Amino acid sequence: MMKFFRKYNKHLMVIVTILCMLVFIGDAFFTRSSGDSAGEEIIGEAYGQPITRLDMDEISGQTAILNNLSFGRIYNAAWRMPWGWDMTLEPLETMDYLLLMREVRNQGGRPDVDQARALLERLGPELRRFTLEHNYATERVEQALANYLMVEEAWKMAEQSQQPSELEIRHAIKDRLENLNATILRIAAAPLSDPQYVPTDAELQSHFDKYKEQARGKDSMSMGYRIPDRIRVEYVQIQTGAIPFEPIITETMARQYWQEYQSEFVIKNEEAGTEPSTQPAPQAEPTTTPATSSAPVYYQTFVEARPAVMERLTTKMRDEGQMAAARELSQALMKKLSEPWAGVKEGSDGYLLAPESARTTDYLKNLVAELKAKQNHGQVIELHTSEWLTMEDAEKLAGLGSAVEEMQGEQGERSFTQMAFLVQGLLDISKLEDRSRISALARYEIGPLLMDEQKSLYLFRVVDVQPAHAPESLAAVRDAVVADLQLLKAHETARQHAEDMVKLLTTDGLQKAWDTYEGLDPATKARIGTVFEANPFPRAASMVSDKAGDITKAIRNRLFVDQIFDLLDSKGLKSSGVITVVDEADVFVVQLQDIQTIDSEKYTRYKQLMGGMAGRERVDLLKRDWFDHARIRNRTQFKFR
Repeated sequence: MMKFFRKYNKHLMVIVTILCMLVFIGDAFFTRSSGDSAGEEIIGEAYGQPITRLDMDEISGQTAILNNLSFGRIYNAAWRMPWGWDMTLEPLETMDYLLLMREVRNQGGRPDVDQARALLERLGPELRRFTLEHNYATERVEQALANYLMVEEAWKMAEQSQQPSELEIRHAIKDRLENLNATILRIAAAPLSDPQYVPTDAELQSHFDKYKEQARGKDSMSMGYRIPDRIRVEYVQIQTGAIPFEPIITETMARQYWQEYQSEFVIKNEEAGTEPSTQPAPQAEPTTTPATSSAPVYYQTFVEARPAVMERLTTKMRDEGQMAAARELSQALMKKLSEPWAGVKEGSDGYLLAPESARTTDYLKNLVAELKAKQNHGQVIELHTSEWLTMEDAEKLAGLGSAVEEMQGEQGERSFTQMAFLVQGLLDISKLEDRSRISALARYEIGPLLMDEQKSLYLFRVVDVQPAHAPESLAAVRDAVVADLQLLKAHETARQHAEDMVKLLTTDGLQKAWDTYEGLDPATKARIGTVFEANPFPRAASMVSDKAGDITKAIRNRLFVDQIFDLLDSKGLKSSGVITVVDEADVFVVQLQDIQTIDSEKYTRYKQLMGGMAGRERVDLLKRDWFDHARIRNRTQFKFR
């Protein structure tokens, strides 16, 4: 055998070398082929042209470069990139940014790399450090910025096109600065409702059929009988304040607390009887204003402040200790609750498939009983099961209804009701935005940890849902239908009194006409009628208020203002008329007085200001249209593949 290897050693080495080369070349080929295949995967199209996975990865990389450069957050506040936030906009997704680029290119826009390079040159040595730190090629940074500037330039051109004309500025000034004086009589309809009035069965059925598919609004006559989405929840409450915890406070701890917050332990100098100059200076800036008067303050010594120090420090340490114990209990509970969900898969509807053990009615009951028996302070754990809850009912649920999840960063907080109704059976998860999709819960799935104003902690799950639906029959909502028809009849009665009032109006004014009106007895008039002089208000107003400042008389309804000016346009000043507002039972009699017009001097003074306001309003509307998720995708004819 050895002779064979010695004889053919050179031949064998050649063969081995060739095999190694084939393996290396083949591996590179297959790796590149599989990578190209993945990169060329088509995930959508815009303007009939494909969008590949590689396109998305490239744009995602470009947004990361811009984020690190702080563009889109500092460089230009007019619009924000996918990572940014604007009070008038939802943050853009990567796909939206890619589509905006496609849209601008489709309209003839092109990235100007020279412009981007010139802008980056201002960074000087910082650019070199930036590219080395993030391992970016300079050309890639230039391309990312050039694309950004291309989209920005297109937005600026669209923004500049929104400058208002002279006629629009005139209307804007008139709508905001010409104030109308009017006297208003409000006739409340509800007190005129007759409980003895019983509609016929035919009237009841007709009214029910008309509104059974509509949801009831908040206004008095926003009628509807559709039963809204409802849920039933099980939830565990950990009563933080009920956990027994008495902190041990040493003199050293108390003195340290006094030294840190010494400026909060003060009394007025006049009570102390000691010159302020003889007292020690505070260790830190006061966190609260110690006295509302201008009298000098006396900073208490530790001996003087000791009782208050001990009280505050005890409360602080007790709260912290109780919260630590409550969180320990919640962690033990969450660990137990998450065990059955480990490794579960999504169903065809996109929600997690609830494990059988979590579906049982005694699941939480048995788990809570176990923890109450084994855990320290387990007695503060309570299990609750709700009745059917609408969103309005859920907000009123004691404790849990006001509980929120604290979010990181600028995201604020999410309430129980926001999360509980984002649930399987009520919403199609495929139609939700990405952020909502992540938050959507399957039935029986445990929601995030919540806390209420009393620092109690909650974990909940939705165990049953009932999507919004029309009542099965009139019988289910008969009382509500009867009450609504009685209110409608009262509204017609109030309107008839208002019409009669208008006929009797003279130059003596609305108040005197109401006082002498004989269609109602004095007691009823006093109960249902209110006359007031309105604060002068323009066309652009969203409400009408009482000139005397009585906030109970304010009418916060934009439609009401519109109808008053419709009356002005049709009948002119010194006229009067009856006004009713959609979904509002009360009826109004309005007597127009005069209008405060603007002179040429005032017009000139406000022209630039009002022109700017009108322009900003148009820009805001355009911005919402330009950067709206759905409209971007509609404009670019986007389709998922």
